[in-house]
Amino acid sequence: MPVLSIEEIEALIAKGKVRAITLDTSIFRQYGHNLQYRILRSLGQFSGTQVKFVLSAIVVDEVARQMSENIKEAAAKLRAAVKSFEKALNLPSSLTLSKDVDLSVDPAERARMLVSEFLSATACHAVPVEEQVSVAQVWQRYISTKPPFASAKEKKSEFPDAFALVALETWAKDNDTLILAVSKDGGWREFAETSEQILYIDDVKRGLALFNKADNLVVTRVLNMMRDKKASELLQKLEGAVQSSLDDLDFIIDAGTGYPFDATPESAKVIEFQLAPNAEPLVVDSDEEAVTFTVDLVARVEFTAHFSFKTYDDEGDLFPMGWTQESVEDKVPFSAAITIARELEGEPETLDIDVNRPEIALNFGDVEPRHY
Repeated sequence: MPVLSIEEIEALIAKGKVRAITLDTSIFRQYGHNLQYRILRSLGQFSGTQVKFVLSAIVVDEVARQMSENIKEAAAKLRAAVKSFEKALNLPSSLTLSKDVDLSVDPAERARMLVSEFLSATACHAVPVEEQVSVAQVWQRYISTKPPFASAKEKKSEFPDAFALVALETWAKDNDTLILAVSKDGGWREFAETSEQILYIDDVKRGLALFNKADNLVVTRVLNMMRDKKASELLQKLEGAVQSSLDDLDFIIDAGTGYPFDATPESAKVIEFQLAPNAEPLVVDSDEEAVTFTVDLVARVEFTAHFSFKTYDDEGDLFPMGWTQESVEDKVPFSAAITIARELEGEPETLDIDVNRPEIALNFGDVEPRHY
């Protein structure tokens, strides 16, 4: 069916027509495959209700595969960093890492364990492909260039999506329900436009909010208190959470210079933060004791990086020629998932805060060695 408005989807949910919600891999990528993130964990709220959280078995496998690759890449970077550290210290033998850092872990096995735990914690039903989809169904879509298949150049990469979507559509028909599919993938949107069972939305926060409209009054009051600086404890904890999300010093550095250089992130310090313009709170989970909502923020952050410069000698070899430390300020968007006690007596009682941010890339402008 055509992509519906938020109001139209909300009306169908109110009538009990939408009794399932699903995600594709793009949503897991959006949150860095952090299966502990509050938004993703909020999908467990449907356990024991008439609404089911379901994932295609293909999406489950793909999330596990992507997490495995992330673990493998991170382990390789850590090994390289340790080797570099050993070399810098002129150590004759290899360092022994802390017992808490086990680089012998099997990435695929670890990823499967994390995904399995997530499925269990959220009472997620994995929709199998074999029982729901025939090769002929998907092949017909492929040769006819029907969604999710796009141009001939991209068609082959869409086979996993095709199997996943047809399986979900068949499951929804068998269970006499509409299913709300949350995805940032254009192929999923196009498929939903031709499906009688699948509704499309591109924002998991807004999708969850559609099932939690009754608690809007509580979070609207809290947001007004935040704007009026009458929720000091919450704002203090929120600033701390924003700062903590930057402490991994994971930002990309670019700069202009006439020399080859290596750049290392040194620090990222929050100068100030505020609610994003026209910030809209979205309730994503609630129970008798607590309410979880999301809100967008903007922080002004000072980033500092260390630059080590090199130059070529007469034989064409690189050798060190100095360094500098430079700082730059930038505004960074954040999304916060905030859990508060339902009862409001004075300031809101903050139970939990989870912060998500995009990848940060910075240009430090022209830099030159200052110390030799």
